Amino acid sequence: VYGLLSATSVNSINRNDTGTFLNQNIPNPAMQSTKIEFGVSKPAKVQITLFHMDGTRIKTLFQGNVNDRVTVDFNTSFLPSGMYLYQLVTDHAVLTRSLLVIN
Repeated sequence: VYGLLSATSVNSINRNDTGTFLNQNIPNPAMQSTKIEFGVSKPAKVQITLFHMDGTRIKTLFQGNVNDRVTVDFNTSFLPSGMYLYQLVTDHAVLTRSLLVIN
């Protein structure tokens, strides 16, 4: 379900049984911009959403069909400094990572 955070996967798992992965953003902490790399081992519809730590949805960072590795460039300059979560959701996987922004 989109919009639900899975605290059990924050920074502890970056690959699951389906071959889906979500890497830590680089650089972290982010200053003005960052890159988020993710991928799937078989074609899948993927959505990556950015959340405030209180669970408020801020922005969809990526939505589309993927069949390999993808890197998303994300401009963080509009965000106040703080900790955020980004979550990847497919039909078979939900992976979440933290993102520290210093602007």
